[in-house]
Amino acid sequence: MVMILPVRPSPDLMARLGYSAETVMTVLRDDLERLIALTPANEVEQLVRNAVVDCDGRLGEPDTSDWGPFDWTLTMYGISTAGDTLAEAIAQWCACARRTAQATKDAA
Repeated sequence: MVMILPVRPSPDLMARLGYSAETVMTVLRDDLERLIALTPANEVEQLVRNAVVDCDGRLGEPDTSDWGPFDWTLTMYGISTAGDTLAEAIAQWCACARRTAQATKDAA
C-alpha cells in the first residue's frame, strides 16, 4: 500500500523547519513523479486515482454527451494538465512536475 501525503502541509511545521511552501510542494511533486515512474504500467492509473483523493487533487473524465470537456484533466499539487487519455494526462503531469522542479532549483 502506498500512502500519499496531503497537499496542505502545516504552516507552523514549515516555519519551525525553515521550509517554504514552494519547497514542500516541490518535494511532494518530485516524490509522486518518482512513484509514478517506478509503478508498473498496469497500476499507474489506479495509483493516480488514489493520489488525487489523497492530495486533494482533481481528475476530470471526458464528457460523452457532446458538451465537453472532451479530454481528461488532472490537477495535483498545483499542477494542472490535460490529455486525450488518462495516460497522456498523467505523462503531461509528470513532465510538468519535472520542469517545475528544475525551474525551482534553477531559481535558488
